[in-house]
Formats: sequence, C-alpha cells, structure tokens
Amino acid sequence: MKLRQAQNLSTLKKIENLYIQSFPKEERKPFSLILQKQKEGKVEILYIEKENNFFGLMILAKDNDNILLDYFAIKKEYQSQGIGSNSLKLLFNKYKNKNIIIEIESTKINSNNQILRQKRKDFYLKNNFKIQDFCVNLFSVEMEILTNNNPINFQEYLNIYKNSYGNDIIENIKLI
Repeated sequence: MKLRQAQNLSTLKKIENLYIQSFPKEERKPFSLILQKQKEGKVEILYIEKENNFFGLMILAKDNDNILLDYFAIKKEYQSQGIGSNSLKLLFNKYKNKNIIIEIESTKINSNNQILRQKRKDFYLKNNFKIQDFCVNLFSVEMEILTNNNPINFQEYLNIYKNSYGNDIIENIKLI
C-alpha cells in the first residue's frame, strides 16, 4: 500500500467523489478551494492505493511542524480491513518529525450518530492519537482535537487554518 500525491484529473475525480460521499455538507470545504490550495503548496491531496486500486483519500493542511489531517476517508468496501490504520502508519512515516492533528465530531454531545462517532474516536486512540484539552466549533460543528505527537494549543491549531486556507476561514472556528 502507498500514499501518492493526487495530480491527474482521473484520480482527483475519484477523490472528489469519495470526499462528497464521506463528509457531511456542513463539514466540506469547496473542493475547488482545496485544489487551489494544493497548487499554492499549502494543502496536500493524497490517495491511498495498492496495485492500482484506489482505497481512500487524505487531505492535509500544513503549517511548519503541524499537519492537519483535514479529511481522511476509506472507501466503504475496504473499511474494517486495517487499511485505515496502515494508511496512518504510512502518513506517520512520511512526516516522521511532524505533529499530525485530527478533528473528530464530538462524542461529548448527544447525536443521532453517537455510536459511529465513538467508533471513530476509538480508532484514532488505538492508532496513537491523544485527546487535546480543547474543543472547537468548526462551521457550527463541535469537534474534538487529537494529535499523534506533541500537544498543541488553540492558537497553533488556528494557525494551521490561517496559513493553509487564509484569514476568511478562521472566522468560522471558535474555541469551546
């Protein structure tokens, strides 16, 4: 299995389709923005493949030693087969000296997908992520923040968005 940078139109279309299928509308940034930020070198779009089979996507926002795994999805037919955990290991190897940050929908509030939220949190905890001591309201969605290495504070987290996507987007992020 490998992580590859997505550049050709065919692969980008597969990534966009999985992106739309995997994330609720309120949590998605315009894909055109993500593509533009990749061209500027501020965002990296990766895909997970093995023997020319497309398994999933990773979209990373980068700021110095901090990398936000902004979006991570495995195609439904490949879930629960260890591909997600193996993909994270590949990412950790690719960015050995970097701090990987993720956001997950809060497990602290009641929701209609509470079991899925807890499974997602358990997955990341099993893969060596640690819960941070702050949560955010991101585009009106309460999110918990986790990292794989060093703790971060809210300002460092906010800087990733500011430096990757620009000042306009940080108006939609509030500390809880």
